[in-house]
Amino acid sequence: MIEEKIIIVENLENPQRLDKYLKENVFKDVSRQEIVSLIKEGKILVNHQRIKPAKRLFGGEIIQLIDFSVKREEKDIIFPLELIPKIVYENQDFLIVDKPSGLVVYPPNPKYQGPSLLSFLLDKYPFLKEIGEDKNRPAIVHRLDKETSGLMIIPKSNPAYFYFKNLFQERKIEKRYLVLVKGKIPQKEGTINFPIGWSKTQRLKKKAVLNSSQKGKSKEAETYFRVLTYYDGATLIEAIPKTGRTHQIRVHLAAIGFPVIGDKIYGGKKKDLKLKPPRLFLHAHQLKFRGPDNINYEFESPLPEDLKKILEELKNKEESIK
Repeated sequence: MIEEKIIIVENLENPQRLDKYLKENVFKDVSRQEIVSLIKEGKILVNHQRIKPAKRLFGGEIIQLIDFSVKREEKDIIFPLELIPKIVYENQDFLIVDKPSGLVVYPPNPKYQGPSLLSFLLDKYPFLKEIGEDKNRPAIVHRLDKETSGLMIIPKSNPAYFYFKNLFQERKIEKRYLVLVKGKIPQKEGTINFPIGWSKTQRLKKKAVLNSSQKGKSKEAETYFRVLTYYDGATLIEAIPKTGRTHQIRVHLAAIGFPVIGDKIYGGKKKDLKLKPPRLFLHAHQLKFRGPDNINYEFESPLPEDLKKILEELKNKEESIK
């Protein structure tokens, strides 16, 4: 079942028939014959008017999809309730999405058939397909690890995409994370600035370069942190990455001896305080930036329930910070 949606046709290099455009850009898994039938039934309008399937589009038209059912040629991607993202804000330039833990941002390979943030977004906003520089991950200007939950920016146009890309490159977007780590970090705040490179021994794993003579192909990375609460055997911190390297917060905290609770890659062999964390305790809880409209924005996401339960287990052992 598809609820009423609006699609704005991007500028086309060559005029294209409506039915062909819908088949190639909106309903790839629906037969063209059924699309033609829906157009003739008045369930697909252009600029609020009924038109013929052969109507040529030039760009800028508004396609309106009225509530209807379609027969898929392939199975729909099934989203478990716990993996459905939440759109917390939307304007003409961008979306702010709260991504749940366990959901990949985009398919990791062409054969991947599971749910992703991208598949969720393209179903609701098909025009996002034309945004960005990579057709395999359109409209994605930054990412979060699969197990990391929290806020992400999704641009709604190419000008917005390049605007936010530039902000990230110039480090003008502030991202804050809530993180629970093993052990008691002695200093109340600090900065970790070890370069980060690929591990030579473990595929898909990053490492912090602690010796300047071993930098090689590593990239500079900087993470600021401040302690929020001490627990017995754990510390809740807020981490602010100044750069955007893959796994940066996890790698940096592990490098100084305080790995993230629930981290199966960088957490080491030590058990998590007799806890059974449901997943990585890493949540992108705040975003601050100046938008394309020159307005300052600030968004916050509350700590998810699964992570709150971990803190509840530890609350009786909480130690106040003086």
